[in-house]
Amino acid sequence: MHRHLSKAVFLLAGLLSFSILVWPRAREPVYGGKPITEWLEGGYEPAAMALEEVGPSALPWVFRKLRHEHPRWDYWKPYVKLRQAVPRPFTHLLPSPRLTGFDEERAANLLIGMGPSALPALRQGLQDGNPTVRAACQMALAAVQPKTASVTQPPP
Repeated sequence: MHRHLSKAVFLLAGLLSFSILVWPRAREPVYGGKPITEWLEGGYEPAAMALEEVGPSALPWVFRKLRHEHPRWDYWKPYVKLRQAVPRPFTHLLPSPRLTGFDEERAANLLIGMGPSALPALRQGLQDGNPTVRAACQMALAAVQPKTASVTQPPP
C-alpha cells in the first residue's frame, strides 16, 4: 500500500511539474526590447511612452506592479527584515532590496496618459481586491472621463 502511494505521489509531482513548465502564461508586453515592467521602473516619460505604444494590454502589468511593489505594503519589507537578521559577513551573498516608488499616484498619472483606450480596464480595476489598484483606477477615471465627455459632446 505504501509503495503504491509513493508511486502515485511521485507521478502526481511529475505531472504538476510538467504542467507548470508547459502551461502557457500570459506574456508580458515588450516595447523596445524591454518588458513593460522594466519601463515602469524607469522615469515617468519613458514609462508613459511605452504604455502609450503598447496600449491596454499593458494595464494588467501596471496593476500587478501596484499589488506587489507598493511602498506601503510591498513584498520587500519582510525581505529587508530577514536580510538585517543575517550576520553581517553573509549579507553580501543576498541580493540588495529594491526601493520602489511605484504608488497609486504614479500609476494614475501613467493611466491618465493612456486616455480613453484604458477606460474598460480602469472600470474593471475598480473591482480589484487591492485598495491601491482601486485608488489608482479611481483617480485615473476621474481625470479621463471628463476629457472623453467633452470630446464626444458637440459644442453648444
